[in-house]
Amino acid sequence: MSNSAADQLKKARQSRNLSIEEIAGEMNIQPQYLEAIEKGDFSALPDLMFAQEFIRTYANYLGVDPNPVLHEYRNFRNPVEKTPQENVSPIALSRRERHAQNRSQRQFRIPLPPKKWLVWGGGIVCLLLVTFITWLFLDQEEPAAQTVESKPPASSPSPAPQIQSRPTVSLLQPSETYKYGDVYGIKNADRVELKLTAVKPTEIRVRADGPTGKILAEKKLTPGKTETFTHEKWISLRVDHPNYVNLFVNGVKIDTAEQKEVHIYQLKLTD
Repeated sequence: MSNSAADQLKKARQSRNLSIEEIAGEMNIQPQYLEAIEKGDFSALPDLMFAQEFIRTYANYLGVDPNPVLHEYRNFRNPVEKTPQENVSPIALSRRERHAQNRSQRQFRIPLPPKKWLVWGGGIVCLLLVTFITWLFLDQEEPAAQTVESKPPASSPSPAPQIQSRPTVSLLQPSETYKYGDVYGIKNADRVELKLTAVKPTEIRVRADGPTGKILAEKKLTPGKTETFTHEKWISLRVDHPNYVNLFVNGVKIDTAEQKEVHIYQLKLTD
């Protein structure tokens, strides 16, 4: 897609003398997806959530505004069709034209038969039908014995597989009312799953069983690399620059774009 918003990504990458394979290795994204984004071949990308995240992460890595590319991708997913005849007003006819139109319609009107002929015709059809049915019953032979075909009992249908509901994540208590940060509740899940992908380097600390629990990790995130943490009940996360990371909890993205200072997140299962 030449001269498109997606083509700007390719120009930005080439200006830095970087190959797609090098960037794919750093960002932990398959090379064919990055190549498809540069070409504007959005049909080669995975589902909506991952495709948009790949575009946003790749653009931020190259220092390009991701919004124009995201706009092209959304237009590809939901094209706007225009009706060619919309807003067409009817053409007003003059009095002479309306008279000619009505006259032509009267000329081609098919005359209907008189009502009496319809009554006579219906009576004849009914008489013929009654005669045929009477002859059919009088002329029929003794009915043959019916054979009953034995069939095996129908097996009861197997129960339909139950569709498991997708996990939901909601804010239960904001940091303004809780000293250990924002509290998020997770439903329809058997464990807490945290995924972090850094756009820029930043420090994190991950604890199990709440804000004072055991430290699972305390490290500096590398841009483009995804870190995953799981716990059966509760994960406490501290991030120095939340706006530098893409934060996913059980597949649901937490918006951290406006949080530019140290922030703490409590992620726990709820009934």
